[in-house]
Amino acid sequence: HRTDHAVRNGHLYATDMARPAFTGGYTFNTDDSPGAYAAEAPDAIEPADKGSLTAFRYSENNTSAAVIYWGTPRTVVLGFPFETIISHEERDELMRQVLNFLTKK
Repeated sequence: HRTDHAVRNGHLYATDMARPAFTGGYTFNTDDSPGAYAAEAPDAIEPADKGSLTAFRYSENNTSAAVIYWGTPRTVVLGFPFETIISHEERDELMRQVLNFLTKK
């Protein structure tokens, strides 16, 4: 854990280190809006060990938004709630990438 309240906007992008497993950019909700859950205090998190790396960074300040671990078992940790990703298409794409990463031998 690096900090809470890491960003005010919810934009993130995949790092070059995480390719080809993770690509693209995503937006999650940080505002109060009717019918949508907001990430009020997204965390910046840092890789802690060999085999782990920053998979996504927040566009606002380049702090680490998600960390992956390539070892056994593989893990993906997000610094924000997955369900706050605004677009259904983006949510589906990120989940596809996560599942492919976790199940790849």
